[in-house]
Amino acid sequence: MDDPFSIVFQALWDMIDASVPLSAMVKPGNKIRFNNNDWAPLKDSVMAADMPELILNSSGSSEAAQINSAGRGITRIYQWQISTGNFNIDQGLFPVQWAVFSAMADYAEALTQLKWRNNFFVIKCDLVSITEGISDEQANRGIRGWAALWSAQVMMNFSIADMQLYNKGQ
Repeated sequence: MDDPFSIVFQALWDMIDASVPLSAMVKPGNKIRFNNNDWAPLKDSVMAADMPELILNSSGSSEAAQINSAGRGITRIYQWQISTGNFNIDQGLFPVQWAVFSAMADYAEALTQLKWRNNFFVIKCDLVSITEGISDEQANRGIRGWAALWSAQVMMNFSIADMQLYNKGQ
């Protein structure tokens, strides 16, 4: 991983993987990763054993205000997608949401310790919104039950000099 966006993406997964309760709820094969060698990680046919399912998406970014003349900032949005396959909210959705929330308890400290080119680059992060409801079967590969999207904003700042060196392959 040579780019900071991938470093943050992997760090978010590392926090999830370190959670014992979440690992008991969501089987490894039901943690859908878009940062591995599988070119098509989504399952075409979803069965009851494939639930709950947890996906980490990248859902956009915006350039942040320039911090100073020597740096550029960007705010990336990462999004946890939870599909439960269960209509019972307190057996399907809430336990997984709580486990994700607990796994991310110290995410601000963990992410602000990340380095790119020997410099800390994450300056702020927030869990900003959660949208939940009954899954749209047609949009969600036939998965029924409660689903949620949980967005996290990660504000990053980079030295222009480091970015220029990166552009030169150095």
